[in-house]
Amino acid sequence: MTPEAIVEIVTHYHGHVQGVGFRYRTARLLTGLPLHGYVKNLDDGSVELRLRGRASDVDTALSRIAEALAAHIRRIQSTRVQLSSELGAFHIAR
Repeated sequence: MTPEAIVEIVTHYHGHVQGVGFRYRTARLLTGLPLHGYVKNLDDGSVELRLRGRASDVDTALSRIAEALAAHIRRIQSTRVQLSSELGAFHIAR
């Protein structure tokens, strides 16, 4: 059995995603998933999520967020990026 690939993604959520507990709910939704990264508000009113982990865990995380927070999300932009060495345990960034 081959080990699953580790991926890193940056996702931007647009819509009514600030001031509604989006970051805290995201952190709760990802509890138990072995992921590194952060979620933070951006000055343009969007929310940025950066995740690194096994591809299946990242997919699970994105699906949970899209389903649970769909009422607040108008558009999602997700990009796979090079693995970074600076990501620690998943947290809410300020």
